[in-house]
Amino acid sequence: MRVSPLLYDLGIPTLLKGTVTLGTGSEIHSFSLFLSAKSTQARRSHLRRLTINTTPWDLKHHNQNSSARESVAAILKGATHLESLDFPYCQPFFDIEHPSVIQALASITSLRRLHLGRADNTSEAIFELFTEFSSPISELLISRVIDGEWNQMPHIFHRLPRVEELALRFEGDLMSPEYLPRVFPNLKKLSIFNFQVTQKLKESEIDEMLFRRTQSLITWPSFDFVSSPALCLAWYGPTCPVRRVRTRLIKPCAVAAFCRFLQSAKPSILEFTIHLRQDLFDPGPLFHGLSTVAQPEALSVTFKGDEWDDDIHISDAWVGSILKYQ
Repeated sequence: MRVSPLLYDLGIPTLLKGTVTLGTGSEIHSFSLFLSAKSTQARRSHLRRLTINTTPWDLKHHNQNSSARESVAAILKGATHLESLDFPYCQPFFDIEHPSVIQALASITSLRRLHLGRADNTSEAIFELFTEFSSPISELLISRVIDGEWNQMPHIFHRLPRVEELALRFEGDLMSPEYLPRVFPNLKKLSIFNFQVTQKLKESEIDEMLFRRTQSLITWPSFDFVSSPALCLAWYGPTCPVRRVRTRLIKPCAVAAFCRFLQSAKPSILEFTIHLRQDLFDPGPLFHGLSTVAQPEALSVTFKGDEWDDDIHISDAWVGSILKYQ
């Protein structure tokens, strides 16, 4: 039995109601053809949530980079009610020399959530996107950007004042922390990781960093949650009260910086992971510092060993310090 085109079109809103996930270049191409098929109504207008989960290795293996990029651009053009877009691997689609996806995405006015993952070497394209961006997004996640002048943030993200949840994972220059509230005045949740701060910063440079940090006020009227390694908190963390703090202590030199951050954060919920390695540090200064600056209503401590070591050894000193603090 042949289904009438009119009856088929009536089912399109239901078919596109949930999240559409495309995993290969062939799926992207087929879905683009499906949306552009002749019908009594524009199918793209019913697309609400889209995930492009195609890896660059898959596209390169099948020689589909160019065709997949053009198909994604075709999908986005006319997606007038798209609310959520997730690119776990955005690199193949964000090419400054082939800006079709960038241009199509910049023209959308309905987007509320955008996730750009594995954004290696795409900062120029991403920055180009946001200088032309039209959607009033409230949730922005950008991960694995390993290049770019992040101190240009005020000029790049000035079109995003409604963002309430921000996640940045990048490597590069030390972005000035005072830019965050200036560019994102309504922020409530922040997750930030800067490889330069967490892994490459020398212990002798931390005092200078903290001194520079004291010159900056980072406040929001109703800030709720921050998640970041301890040294990143010392540099990027807010200077206003925060209801919930989640962090990781990897280096002993981060303890003083972390405690200084807590003086202004005053969290009611504190969660931190302590990485136990060969340079295991004395727990005394950590819990002494915590007791002087913060008494959270809820405390969660997780111990993590090296990835290749299944056995985690927690000394009596650690156990005693935790119990005494509690």
